[in-house]
Order: sequence, then C-alpha cells, then structure tokens
Amino acid sequence: MGGRDGSFVEAEFPDAFVRVSLKPALGWLVDVYLAECGAWGRVDLAWNLWRSTRPTPGVPLADASVADIADVLGRGLKAWDVEVSCEPTDRGEPAPAEHRSEWQESLFADEAAPPEWLGDVGVDIQA
Repeated sequence: MGGRDGSFVEAEFPDAFVRVSLKPALGWLVDVYLAECGAWGRVDLAWNLWRSTRPTPGVPLADASVADIADVLGRGLKAWDVEVSCEPTDRGEPAPAEHRSEWQESLFADEAAPPEWLGDVGVDIQA
C-alpha cells in the first residue's frame, strides 16, 4: 500500500497486528499492536537483524532486504523483544482519546485506516 509518508504492509499474527513501513527518512520500521495490552510497540530491526542498535529508529533500505524483514517477522512476537508497557485492557470499553499520547495519535497519521478488527477489541486509533 502506498501512503504520503511512505509505503507499508499490514499483517495479522495470532498474538499481534504488525505494520511494516518504509519511510523516506527512516527506512524500514516494524510497529506491533498487542491487543492484550491495548498498545503499540516498535520492533528494533537493527537488533533483530544484527544484534546491534542504531541511534535512530528504522533500518535504511540499502541495509535490509524484504527477505531480511520477512525473516525477522517469521520468528514471531516472542523473538522480537518488543518493549510495551503492558497492562491488560478492559476489552468491554473503548480507550478514551484523552488516554492516548500525541505519539500514538501521530504514529499512523495520514495513512490508511487500521483494520476493522481493531475496533472489535475496543481500541480506536483513527485521528
């Protein structure tokens, strides 16, 4: 899919919803939504690919191929070391907008709407 801020693809895993995006200034990014926590986290691709970190998020396009990204995704959530402050959410009531940070609000601004299943878990991340 294409967007004003880059290209992305979304995938649903048994335990997470994943968005892989290619941002012009940052390169490859992998963001993960954990329904049980009601929160987004970011996979450190550099750590998952080379066991080293970078000062900025993302991995430059020239440094990682689509096959490299697919290999990381194929390892699954437990291998990604995603850091999310996880407090199980009450799935019966949607999270009020005032509890979302500016970062959460802007994370996917101007891109396609999230999948319909996110509404089923009581989370509304649309701006």
